[in-house]
Amino acid sequence: MSGKRKRVVLTIKDKLDIIKKLEDGGSSKQLAVIYGIGETTVRDIRKNKEKIITYASSSDSTSLLAKRKSMKPSMYEELDRAMLEWFNQQRAKGNPISGPICAKRAEFFFYALGMDGDFNPSAGWLTRFKQRHSIREINIRNERLNGDETAVEDFCLHKLKLCVVGKAKKPRSFKSTDTSNLPVSYFSQKGAWMDLSIFRQWFDKIFVPQVREYLRSKGLQEKAVLLLDNSPTHPNENVLRSDDGQIFAKYLPPNVASLIQPSDQGVIATMKRNYRAGLLQNNLEEGNDLKSFWKKLTLLDALYEIAMAWNLVKPVTISRAWKKILPTIEEKEGLDFDEEDVSVATVATILQHTKGLENVTTENIEKWLEVDSTEPGYEVLTDSEIIRRAQGQTDESSENEEEEIELIPEKHINHAAALQWTENLLDYLEQQGDMILPDKLVIRKLRATIRNKQKMTNSSQ
Repeated sequence: MSGKRKRVVLTIKDKLDIIKKLEDGGSSKQLAVIYGIGETTVRDIRKNKEKIITYASSSDSTSLLAKRKSMKPSMYEELDRAMLEWFNQQRAKGNPISGPICAKRAEFFFYALGMDGDFNPSAGWLTRFKQRHSIREINIRNERLNGDETAVEDFCLHKLKLCVVGKAKKPRSFKSTDTSNLPVSYFSQKGAWMDLSIFRQWFDKIFVPQVREYLRSKGLQEKAVLLLDNSPTHPNENVLRSDDGQIFAKYLPPNVASLIQPSDQGVIATMKRNYRAGLLQNNLEEGNDLKSFWKKLTLLDALYEIAMAWNLVKPVTISRAWKKILPTIEEKEGLDFDEEDVSVATVATILQHTKGLENVTTENIEKWLEVDSTEPGYEVLTDSEIIRRAQGQTDESSENEEEEIELIPEKHINHAAALQWTENLLDYLEQQGDMILPDKLVIRKLRATIRNKQKMTNSSQ
């Protein structure tokens, strides 16, 4: 007769590993044997997946998660949620945080949440708060980064697919579009904000596979580090790690991230300028007044335009962005450092031919190009919003807005219909005397592709 199974208490890190293995197709039975636990325990971990991931994402130390075995809640759960939201937001801004500042803010939230009883934000309370969320230090969230500069030199000019977050899972403009075929990686969130869950999905399902594919194509070691600032939407590095641990995330020091982070060294700003100039150019080519153009612009149009804007960011812009972190990297031969990105003069030239905007000043153009330059890139909550979120209240207007954008039934287009439309478009182009040859060749190539797809479908039936 087999003896009674020894009771095993899993750490938070063990539970994260089990969740990862379950997502990769592991069975509850196999995992129960590997970890010496019951299948019921594995099923409970699967059931509480989001809760465990959220807890780990807000934690500040891998080593502490490897020791911690419970997610014991605070006796003041709403206060704890509000404080964690506020703390992450302050740290993301690089604001100085100390024990007394935390105590004062905790006292404010206690009374603002309308909680009963006597609350003393003592040193003991602060210690327990840090332990619950595995926060090592109040004002530090970084480790020294070491890296292979040669590998980074090869890698830093490669651009991955953009990640875009919209409000609706399936916007009307997508129609029958397969989201996997979009020029960007699309996710949805009711406020169109990046959050911990989406970031983790992007890291596991998009970032890691794309990085691996690129490294293999270049014959490089499949090792990479994702440098992050301290945005509240970025999960802790505990959950941002590939299965083999070779691709992982590290946080830049909070007080210098904006000064040295590569994407902040003109890369994002250049892409936004390309995007805005591209929209104006499209409006000019379509011959519309700007207001009509803006009304007709769909999310799908915007996604293709932002993908094009990202594609237009030059290698020289990306190469320069690494200079503050890796000053020893030499400038690549063949990169034209005299090339100019979209400037105020470029936009002014477009506007001179745009009805109603011929006399816009350069000052107004500059303001428009830099209109969101100070935006932090994540949702900044007021104290009132933090309190509502801690109490579990949601923004009903956001939910209703999402419902309005949700798409109705998809429409399937077969090869024959697509081929007929292509033929009609070619006939139209042939009748127009001002259409250039490259435009016709693109449609002809598209027609050939559709014909091949149709033949393959017919032969397989």
